Amino acid sequence: MIGRGVLIVDFAACEIGNPAAKHIRQRPQERNLGAIAISEQIHTWLHECTHIHDDPPNTKALNYRMPTRVIDVGVDDGESVRLFEPPQTMREEYVALSYCWGDISFIMTQLKNIDDHRTALVVSELPQTFKDAIATTRSLRFRYIWIDALCIIQDSREDQDKELSAMRDIYSFAKVTITAVCAGSVFDGFLDAKPQLSVELPFACLDGEMGSVLVAPQKVTDLWQQRLYTRAWCLQENLLSPRVLLFCDGDVVWQCQTTPFRRIDNNNFDYGEEDATFRTSPFRRLPGSIFSEGRIPYSPIKVSGSITNNPETELKTWKCTVENYTRRRLTYLPDRLPALAGVAEKFQKTWTDEYLAGLWKRHFILLLAWRRNQDHPIVYFEPLQSYRAPTWSWASIEGPIEYDRVTPQSSAQKVEAKFVSCFVSLVNASLPFGQVQSARLKLEVSMVPWSRTAGAHDKRGQGHSATWDAMERPTQETMDALWDMFLCEGGQYAGKSKESFSLVLSPVEGEEDTFRRVGFSVWTVGWNWKPWSRVPRRTITIV
Repeated sequence: MIGRGVLIVDFAACEIGNPAAKHIRQRPQERNLGAIAISEQIHTWLHECTHIHDDPPNTKALNYRMPTRVIDVGVDDGESVRLFEPPQTMREEYVALSYCWGDISFIMTQLKNIDDHRTALVVSELPQTFKDAIATTRSLRFRYIWIDALCIIQDSREDQDKELSAMRDIYSFAKVTITAVCAGSVFDGFLDAKPQLSVELPFACLDGEMGSVLVAPQKVTDLWQQRLYTRAWCLQENLLSPRVLLFCDGDVVWQCQTTPFRRIDNNNFDYGEEDATFRTSPFRRLPGSIFSEGRIPYSPIKVSGSITNNPETELKTWKCTVENYTRRRLTYLPDRLPALAGVAEKFQKTWTDEYLAGLWKRHFILLLAWRRNQDHPIVYFEPLQSYRAPTWSWASIEGPIEYDRVTPQSSAQKVEAKFVSCFVSLVNASLPFGQVQSARLKLEVSMVPWSRTAGAHDKRGQGHSATWDAMERPTQETMDALWDMFLCEGGQYAGKSKESFSLVLSPVEGEEDTFRRVGFSVWTVGWNWKPWSRVPRRTITIV
């Protein structure tokens, strides 16, 4: 309050000891995210999560194991750390780091220097993000941290394959994962926050004493625009970790299975979709049921007295995960499936289902109902130059995809396409969730020429839309050879009309009854007009 007027701002703050602190509870932004007060708050969160939430991991569990290598930061603030290979029987707690590498080369473990790294790594010679991660590990009183560039032999394909196959356990068993959200590269660091624009103004207290306040606009942070949230590999690092510390620019956010969004008590920052239950929220977590392995498929798990999973919920969880994942970018395009392999393996251990190039056998027909998300500019994503996945898989295209409104409840009795068989050949048989060499899907379906359904809709005035998998729309000559393969019906659309979903297929030259997927169609089908109803069924192959 100034004189007789009132100054309205996004927030006002003042330091403890300032006379205005009696009236203003908000404190200024902490520039040092490694400050003692922040470390103490993180300790409180960790203790609460471990002893009250009882969230994993449990170092006494039979399947608990440490990574092949970790960085030993020592028991004091020494000038060096070392690469350490714990014995298989060792069960010490460790933390993990999730960060962006960036485009400039930096120190990493290779065959030529691994022995030197086992002896010592001088902290002052490491990139700033590694320095900050080591400092945070020490302040949280942990001795070991896993950092991929230092703990995986980067010029050994054999070691990379071995460690990538263990990625699910590395993050799942970490006590907490330190996530450098605000660091665009490994050289940026994350503990030193940028100063926030503010103005200091006088403040007249009710008792007549004069103080001062800092006034500033609230900082709006869209995590989807942060570089870490545009990187595909970083998604599974977040989702597989039972606890996550998000170091944003000037703020620390806590995530765990019980509390997916929590931060230090301040109003300096606005993250937009802070409700983790929203489909598009960057704070969305995997449900607790996914972390309960080995159960009978669809057997309900009670958490706090409530049932947490069912077929529809599980299907939605996978769809949200894939939609989140596909909006992110890859440096190496063939990693489309490998970068999600850890999450897929987590689902497989829980569902005991068969994973087929990005789809699940139990929900296979419903999971074919994906299409390219048109809300994102396609120029952002590079076109593929070589084979990566079968055309029926979302992994076959680059860029974000979305699933249509089809669920087990709405379509259980209306699934028209029938799964017959699917064969997937892997690049590496020891990596069942990794790169695909080839695949052939066999379905029993009803299908009609594309021109028949598109033309009929045009004449009847009923709505239809097609989304093409390729960047450009097919030519008219190409479209004349296309087929419309009925997939399933969705829910009620309007009156007696319903939405109907189909795949648009193109024949493979020289192979009878063999097709490639080229698009996805949504039709408005009336009760008295279903173009597939009297068409003979046929068995086809999609590659």
